[in-house]
Amino acid sequence: MEKNICKLCGITVRMGEKNILENFSIEIKRGCVTGIAGKSGKGKTTLLRTIAGLEKHTEGTAEFSYNKLGYVFQEHRLLPWVTLLENTALPLIRYMRKKDAEKKAYGALESVLLDKCADMYPENLSGGMARRAAIARALAYEPDLLLLDEPFSGQDSATKKHLIDVLKAYMQNTESSVVLVSHHDEDFDMLSAEVVSL
Repeated sequence: MEKNICKLCGITVRMGEKNILENFSIEIKRGCVTGIAGKSGKGKTTLLRTIAGLEKHTEGTAEFSYNKLGYVFQEHRLLPWVTLLENTALPLIRYMRKKDAEKKAYGALESVLLDKCADMYPENLSGGMARRAAIARALAYEPDLLLLDEPFSGQDSATKKHLIDVLKAYMQNTESSVVLVSHHDEDFDMLSAEVVSL
């Protein structure tokens, strides 16, 4: 098995006339947390989108060896017309029975303290709850590479600690890799992340 789940070498990503990332290299190790730090506008989200294949690089090379990718965006991206349980089960129903998908989704919601909200619609959730639902949806999918863009926004300190414990347990059970964008050094410390600054 390859040591790196993702390797970018000398990549440049342009938007219009501006280079958002320029000659940038990074190796994402399998089974580890990589923290991405930097001021706003430095390209942190662009880097995640490049790893996910949503942004194309104009120079350099990219190598990926993940099978399943999970992505928690800055926006929760929940479908407003279905319940929280149905939102969380959505990535699963393509390859398992609906009943099994919903059971697994319910367990993921329970892990982020949202099981009592399973029948609610996104419009009835606070911003922090919606963000936790997005984390649950990603974890239910069981990706081997999980991209997290400011996942703890809107959480109080106790809830954030709980979510970090959930992520630690997930990584121990699955040997998955996590790439975490955050403005808070304590998030990296709590997850023992190897930090790369942009």
